Amino acid sequence: MNDPTGRLGLGVLPVTMTQSEGRLTFTDSRYSVENFLRAKAHYLHCRLQIDDCGLNRPVVLWGAGKTGRRLLKHLLREGVDVEAIVDIDPNKIGHKMRGRPIVSVDYLRKQQTARPYVIAAVSSHGARELIRAQLKELGLAEMHDCLCAA
Repeated sequence: MNDPTGRLGLGVLPVTMTQSEGRLTFTDSRYSVENFLRAKAHYLHCRLQIDDCGLNRPVVLWGAGKTGRRLLKHLLREGVDVEAIVDIDPNKIGHKMRGRPIVSVDYLRKQQTARPYVIAAVSSHGARELIRAQLKELGLAEMHDCLCAA
């Protein structure tokens, strides 16, 4: 068998998966995007309570689009006090989402005393890498100061 990756020599067997239209992940509402976001919000809230990473720090959500809006709703229901929402779209900056201001990335640059814990919720293709690069440039370490949740 031709193995260009060399993985088969390490004991990895090729797997063929078939997907049927009746598969529960396609048909059962328990697998809806909304339910996954609800679960993410719950575990993010738990993480912020347990880890000293997010404890007693302001929380900022990155992303005022559809994913950020939906995750924000569930974070607030879980009791996470989101201070602001960061976005790069100038048409959104200056507005509010669920009573929280939508701000530019400069907001994070100005936070010197109480560095916020940033939760990125942008699902656009390639956005995660760009956000990670900007957070790293700001001196925020993934998992300790921020994480991507979309």
